[in-house]
Amino acid sequence: MPAKQGPADEPALNRYIIDRTKLMVDIVWNTEHLTGPKPSIDTQMLNTRISPYISGTTITYPVLYANLMDQIGVTLGHDIYAGGDKFPVVKPVLQHPYAEPYLLQSMDPAIMFFQNNWYQTYQNLIACRPDVTGCQNMQGMVRYATSLFLVAHECGHYLHGDTQEGLDETREKNADAFAWDVVHKVAAAYHTNDPDVNKTFDEMFGAGAFAFLNFEIQTNQLRIRSLGGNPSQDDAVVILEHRFDALQGLAGDELSDTISDLLPEDPVSTSYRSVTLQWTTVPDVLMVNGTLLSVHGEAGKSLLLGSRTLHIIAWSSDGVAFLASSRVPDGPITLQYQSYLNGSPEDIEQALKNRDWSTVLRMGTRDGAAKSGAWAAHSVNRALERNQAIALIDTTPSGDANVDRAAAYEASRCKALSAWGLDQSLASSSR
Repeated sequence: MPAKQGPADEPALNRYIIDRTKLMVDIVWNTEHLTGPKPSIDTQMLNTRISPYISGTTITYPVLYANLMDQIGVTLGHDIYAGGDKFPVVKPVLQHPYAEPYLLQSMDPAIMFFQNNWYQTYQNLIACRPDVTGCQNMQGMVRYATSLFLVAHECGHYLHGDTQEGLDETREKNADAFAWDVVHKVAAAYHTNDPDVNKTFDEMFGAGAFAFLNFEIQTNQLRIRSLGGNPSQDDAVVILEHRFDALQGLAGDELSDTISDLLPEDPVSTSYRSVTLQWTTVPDVLMVNGTLLSVHGEAGKSLLLGSRTLHIIAWSSDGVAFLASSRVPDGPITLQYQSYLNGSPEDIEQALKNRDWSTVLRMGTRDGAAKSGAWAAHSVNRALERNQAIALIDTTPSGDANVDRAAAYEASRCKALSAWGLDQSLASSSR
């Protein structure tokens, strides 16, 4: 059995994303018979969801978003294969909203390992069995098609002379139309004399485009609703919805209906509960259900939360406030800080074994969520990972190889789908 593998190191992952994106640009140029100069390609390591973008003549495809699209592509590939009744599944996993905890737990950004035993062990909800080669092939194909659409979209911006991103519906639709033409032609290259086979290839290549836009619509709706706003009045969401409608027109009724059946329905605003969060001491760091919230000195926040569970962690000069509940409480919630604790490595390890997350955080952190020392890193990272605060996991080398590997895995696990970013300055969504 091959040795267990974890996510690739950053430099190797950066090179992988850049090289793969260059390959997809080559596919765009060959498919469209283009002869002019190609755009340059770059990537970024970010903890916030930002899709590919054009700046001047450079296309940047952030690693986090590339991993996220790989996750969705592999999951969609599973669902398309399952939809053909090739093997029994209770329900395709993407029929559930992206935010369902078990779906998040079934995914990992190191998706390029999905055929390995390591991935098979940890991702059994969506990884096909090694002997089901048809499903594995379909997962790989949809994964490839999902990112191809995004790269082709940015190539469309490049060819149209759009040298920067912005909320311009016409430009976005034009880039979508160019990208759809590319994936449609690539799908057609796989066509045979069998109409059913042709339909499947069209579905595989089209699914990536629909899933990308659907994901952007839903995550931005979630962001706006969580802040108490109305998504229907948000320019970014309106443009995304118009782009989705235009894509349905390009695909035609039959294909768009088939693909739309695979995508999670929009959770309506009535499923969100209003929560008033207040405090006497302004938190230095505030995490609510895995999202880092800015507070700017206010005395509280009004939120709409779609999850049935609630995870709140806050740090201030007074200590740590911790709340983990299987239901959103009625009435206002006041942050109750508990003072920081002194402890030994043995003490914090015992608190970790007892799943006493509050004590772990009070021993292992200080103001601003800073770790008390390398001795606390593993325990604190586990507490953060188990309470939807993955974005705060510290991957700074501790000197212990096992701890460092665990931190890298915990930091990458689910981050792509949980880091939706309520920071509106970073929550870019028009691309």
